[in-house]
Amino acid sequence: MLLLALGAAALALAPAAEASIISPRAAHSPNADDIRTSYWVMLIVAVLIAIAINGALIAAVVRFRARRGSAPARIEAGRGFFLRAAVPLGVVAIALFIFGVVMTVKSQEVASAGPDGLSAAAAETAQVGVSGVSQQALSDATQELRNTQPSVPTSNPVKGGPLMIDAVAQQWVWRFFYPGGPGQTSKAGAIPPYSSTGGRPGNRTYSVNELVVPVDTPVVLNITSTDVMHRWFVPALGGQVDAVPGSTSHTWFKADSTGLYPGQSTMFSGAGYSAARMWVRVVSVPDYQAFLEKQTHELGAAQAYVQNAQNTGNIPGGTP
Repeated sequence: MLLLALGAAALALAPAAEASIISPRAAHSPNADDIRTSYWVMLIVAVLIAIAINGALIAAVVRFRARRGSAPARIEAGRGFFLRAAVPLGVVAIALFIFGVVMTVKSQEVASAGPDGLSAAAAETAQVGVSGVSQQALSDATQELRNTQPSVPTSNPVKGGPLMIDAVAQQWVWRFFYPGGPGQTSKAGAIPPYSSTGGRPGNRTYSVNELVVPVDTPVVLNITSTDVMHRWFVPALGGQVDAVPGSTSHTWFKADSTGLYPGQSTMFSGAGYSAARMWVRVVSVPDYQAFLEKQTHELGAAQAYVQNAQNTGNIPGGTP
């Protein structure tokens, strides 16, 4: 009784948690919510099937067990005996297949940006293969990733579409390249412009390990790697997507609230694998624009400083 009382007290006083042993993290994106719904449906169906099978097994053991002084009852499998057991299981399997197809199609659709999102962000995207945005734009982004240096891709924002950001994995960091570059500032309600034909690939505003995005805005990630395979996974914002060298994968999310969402690569990538973490910081649209302008200005100033030091030969801590 004391142990039971202590256990009840521990449960009552335990702090709230986003996930438990069997429960996934709380979802903060439509596609993550679809994954969570699918998880619970599959878990419930699996538990019900397990209960039915074990219940039938226990009933059979009780009914047909041997008793002292009497022979155990026997059962014979007549015509259609196994069919009666297989049909319900087949129906369940077909229902789960249809459910999976429906949820997959549902996860490919995302609504326009909400009232708190960027006004330019509105499109339909898919979990891994983006559809509905603009296949030509995605093809161009993928081609640019392959044609330029792998560490500095140059995909562009889709006019009138979602915010497109390049996520580049490398042992053992993640770099996130935003639309725009040093010297290019954002205007209210708009994504900073960037021309694929103008400027160098290095003129991209970027951040390391922490991705900053506006709330209530569809974000498409173009994911690749510069060395070995990595994997993008932020549980609260969607599923796992591989970062493959020489290839580009696409995924999306639309965060429903501001906050910091942690993630980690779930693909072993070498000795520094445990450090291969990423965070998505979701902020308001004004805060996102302020971050982008500040990051752009600081990167531009740093590039100008380095360029001037190289031109004049005055390199701190080095030799001309």
